[in-house]
Amino acid sequence: VVMDRKEWYVVFTRSGKEEQVKKYIEEKYADDGRVGRVVVPYEEVVEEGKAKKPKKLFPRYVFVEMEPRYDVFSFIRSLPDVIWIIGDPEEPQPLTEE
Repeated sequence: VVMDRKEWYVVFTRSGKEEQVKKYIEEKYADDGRVGRVVVPYEEVVEEGKAKKPKKLFPRYVFVEMEPRYDVFSFIRSLPDVIWIIGDPEEPQPLTEE
């Protein structure tokens, strides 16, 4: 595993807990170079006759830019509302360009 190279990983969470998981990760790694961006993607949805409101593009998923390190994977897996990191349980798989 190569260090100092961040890749995107997908964390599967309990329903409605995406923002809480994002907050946990950001607080733990705020001043740490091992984790970059943590994203819960939203889109603006306009329902007829109503104001725009954000809607999660991928409910239950949090996207995390991080180094492929066991200690980071282990911490994220241990969070209360995390179910798993997508990929092999021993070695999560980063997103590909596709």
